[in-house]
Amino acid sequence: MTVAYLLIKSQEGRSHNVLGSIRAFPEVVRANVVTGFYDVIAVVEAPAEELVGVINSIYRQTAYIFQHTTSFEVPSFVD
Repeated sequence: MTVAYLLIKSQEGRSHNVLGSIRAFPEVVRANVVTGFYDVIAVVEAPAEELVGVINSIYRQTAYIFQHTTSFEVPSFVD
């Protein structure tokens, strides 16, 4: 499985709406409202060949997203 972190700024007052929508996706393993520059951070897991499509679906189908950034986890080969 490949992991991505979705960093989301929501429209004002809509963080919990975004959170509820994102949590409905089965690939979202964790999502929380946070303080700071972003309003919601979500962790998404999916097979590598499906991950980008899953992320695009989440962004397209979730209302009230103002801005977003996606970071992908890079496997470590150091023990």
